[in-house]
Amino acid sequence: MSIVSSSKSNLKGHDSGHPAEGWRLPWGAIAAIVVAIGSYFVAQIFAVLLFSAIAPQSDLAQAGQTDIELFVLLLLISVFEFIFVYVYIKLKGGRLRDLKLLKPKLKEFTKVIPAYVAYFVLLLGASTVAGLYLSEEVINQEQNIGFTAGGQSGLELLFIFVSLVVVPPVLEEIVFRGFMFRGLVKNGLKNLLTLLTASLVLSLYLLPLGGIERIKQAYRAFEGNSELVLSYVSELVSPLALFILALVIMHKILGRKNNSQNPSTLDYVSAAIISSGLFALAHAQINVGIDTFILGLVSCWLLVKSQSIWPSIALHSLKNGIAFLLLFVLDVSM
Repeated sequence: MSIVSSSKSNLKGHDSGHPAEGWRLPWGAIAAIVVAIGSYFVAQIFAVLLFSAIAPQSDLAQAGQTDIELFVLLLLISVFEFIFVYVYIKLKGGRLRDLKLLKPKLKEFTKVIPAYVAYFVLLLGASTVAGLYLSEEVINQEQNIGFTAGGQSGLELLFIFVSLVVVPPVLEEIVFRGFMFRGLVKNGLKNLLTLLTASLVLSLYLLPLGGIERIKQAYRAFEGNSELVLSYVSELVSPLALFILALVIMHKILGRKNNSQNPSTLDYVSAAIISSGLFALAHAQINVGIDTFILGLVSCWLLVKSQSIWPSIALHSLKNGIAFLLLFVLDVSM
């Protein structure tokens, strides 16, 4: 009788909504980082290949030159990235529920507005502190979103709205919060130490080679300079392999997994810092990175509290929606 009762209790507890429950996943920390980042770059390759097949008259170096082309390209990248992450989860025996893609409930969204207020206040504080150490040019640098405000028709505005307010919040919250953050929570503090050590090893390796500027040059080579692509790609292989190797080794050195079902507060905080930090780095701009890092932290908090990905998506959409309204509807310079 006690065994049956215990089993029923475990089944109920898995999705009961308690923040400490439901963190047993078929993927771990290394996969959470490597698959999330790798799927983004591979998705770009697939998207560009398919885009060139759809619109062969377009020069790849100029892909996305018009708003409609950019909409199609961003949509393709997002679809491919989700497919790659989903296929990985299915191969590991997981489900969409593991990403907290559950049926949305109205009561889950009650924390979205307070979360946005918290995000805005934290952003003001962080921007004020950053302004003490960074130049005004860096703080006020305009984000390159691909679209230029002004002169769009109603249909073009709809494409831009979907490209900024619908697609990125859904995809990015699923990948960075549903997949990466949740995969990092178990043994989160250990994962943070692992990532910091691997990043230090990578930094020491890159320092004599020109540091992060060399990586930027390699990435820019994909924007149309075909003569530089092969040489830069070959240079990226060894640091990327070193980074992954350092991750794996440090993950083993720092000890066995904690088999406790309930992650500690430090685990949650560490996982939030890692996923939000990588989310910020993906935007490749200091002032935008500060913004997205804070958004990531608040989104992680929403996910833990609601045990659903939808409030995080709603927060992200609200933030992007306000920016869309100011830039493309009210024509307010930001």
